Amino acid sequence: MTAAPAATTQPDPVAAALKESYGSVRFLSRECIAEHDAVLRAEIRRLSPIARSMAEDKPHRSRDWYALVNAADLADDALQFGVCESHLAVLADAVLELREVIAA
Repeated sequence: MTAAPAATTQPDPVAAALKESYGSVRFLSRECIAEHDAVLRAEIRRLSPIARSMAEDKPHRSRDWYALVNAADLADDALQFGVCESHLAVLADAVLELREVIAA
């Protein structure tokens, strides 16, 4: 009898970046910091337009509209800073906030 092949799952780079962004980033290599930074920025660039599009479908100035627009604005602001270890948590916060308001 042959064993079933083990399921190979690709690691989620966003989940890994989020997890390590809140840890002891001072122990991460510059390459790792740059990689996490790029992954988080890409996720913000993917989610921010979704939030803005969803806001258009909400009543203007409603609670849901504000939540979506503010999350997108804060995330877009986070993109203005350069790559540095202390900024990873800001990017991670922006990703998590976008995910939360989109899911609500």
